Amino acid sequence: MTISWPADLPAVRSEGYGIALPDEILRTDMEAGVPFSRRISRSNPAVFTVSWVLTKEQFDSFWDWFLDPTTGLNAGTVWFAFSTGLPGAKATQVARFKSRPKGASMGKGIWMVSGELEVLPA
Repeated sequence: MTISWPADLPAVRSEGYGIALPDEILRTDMEAGVPFSRRISRSNPAVFTVSWVLTKEQFDSFWDWFLDPTTGLNAGTVWFAFSTGLPGAKATQVARFKSRPKGASMGKGIWMVSGELEVLPA
């Protein structure tokens, strides 16, 4: 069972959004001539740099969901389905947090949460 992104939380922000594709090519230098290259994998996850702007209530809801060992992400160890909400992106992608997300107060009850997601290829 794949857990879904909570409906009460917004999609990722387009500002600052980044993607790092995995290096799936193995190059071997030859004694003479050009190096030999071959693809070693098709299943390495890409790393997405993402962030969200949340209200205090959404911030609390996010952390409850992130830490919940039963119906949530069990501190980021569980894969989940989410939508980037960005043009040209797949409707739904499967990801997990690469490391613990960071939260920072922006004042007046607004929070910025940012982190890195490992996103499975289609």
